[in-house]
Amino acid sequence: MRLFQKLRSHNRLLIINLVFLLIIVLIERFPGERWWPTLVLIYSPQQILVIPSVLLAAYFIRFKKWSAAIITILPAGLILMMLLGAPIQKNTSDNPSDLRILTWNLYRGQAGPSLPEMVTHVWPDVICIQEGTPWSRKHLEKMLDKPQFRGWYSTECGELIILSRLPMKRLGTTHSALWASVDVNGEEVVIINAHFTAPFDARISDLVNPAKLNGAVRLRNKQTSQILDQLPTDKPAVLCGDLNTPPNSAIYRILKSEMIDAFMETGSGFGLSYYRKLPLVRIDHIMVTPNITPVRCWMPKTAVSNHKPVCADLDI
Repeated sequence: MRLFQKLRSHNRLLIINLVFLLIIVLIERFPGERWWPTLVLIYSPQQILVIPSVLLAAYFIRFKKWSAAIITILPAGLILMMLLGAPIQKNTSDNPSDLRILTWNLYRGQAGPSLPEMVTHVWPDVICIQEGTPWSRKHLEKMLDKPQFRGWYSTECGELIILSRLPMKRLGTTHSALWASVDVNGEEVVIINAHFTAPFDARISDLVNPAKLNGAVRLRNKQTSQILDQLPTDKPAVLCGDLNTPPNSAIYRILKSEMIDAFMETGSGFGLSYYRKLPLVRIDHIMVTPNITPVRCWMPKTAVSNHKPVCADLDI
């Protein structure tokens, strides 16, 4: 304590900031979703956690303490990249791929009218839709009636819809997931369109209700286990959808222990997919089994849904 008191004021501030960042990483990693305050922290925008570092750096810059400002910003930036799940390098290819898949939460069907334009622009082989509604289905039916979309296959369960221009058959459902398989150059590829339960809604009452938060965690663990337990070992498989799961969460780490995140392999930037024009979190994902190679992953530009669509090119 005496040694700490002997340090200059800006050195003490540096140490306090570094300790704060370290505590954030540790409590998100270890108590994690087992304790409701850290659950709320994990699923909140992680950018707010580096605001103290930004303010501290601005303070150092004001007094021309440049090295202190750099020492403040660098660890904050690295930790933010880790929490948001930004890829370190971009491994993309312009070569044609075997399968292009698009996943999009239509936000209560509101983006339904824009789907034909998006599909024409991206031209995917498979489309996985979450939050499809009767209203959005009318737009899908109109789209499928157009000459360029005739012959497409479709299957649905509740709000989940899978469309494919490749031969497709329905395999069944698990909690919050629709399963199908498509024929890619003679090989069967399993497609899992999932929409995981959100850990909490954007209501203050949810944030201070430990019973509801813990119940949501148990349900999400069940949804994750059902998918991984039924994941085929002899066939390539793709899991995609609104998983309501940021990269700093335990469920993401569980999924990634058995699957490959296409964006982390071939994306660039932070890949933030939610919310609308100011996305702050990446909760929409395309994950593949190790026998599939991601070639490219990106988010086509649109602002008609509160989720950004995610598209990936894959080699089988």
